[in-house]
Amino acid sequence: MSRVLIQHYRNELATLRQISGTQRESVVREAFKGRLKGLARARA
Repeated sequence: MSRVLIQHYRNELATLRQISGTQRESVVREAFKGRLKGLARARA
C-alpha cells in the first residue's frame, strides 16, 4: 500500500508543479497534505 501512496503523491506533486509552474515548498506541502488525508481515510 505504501508504494501506491508514494506513487499517488508523486503524481499529484507533478500535476501541481505543472499547473502552478513553480517548485516552491508550498506546492510540495499541498501534495503531501493530500496524501496524508488519503492515508488517514484508508486507515479509518
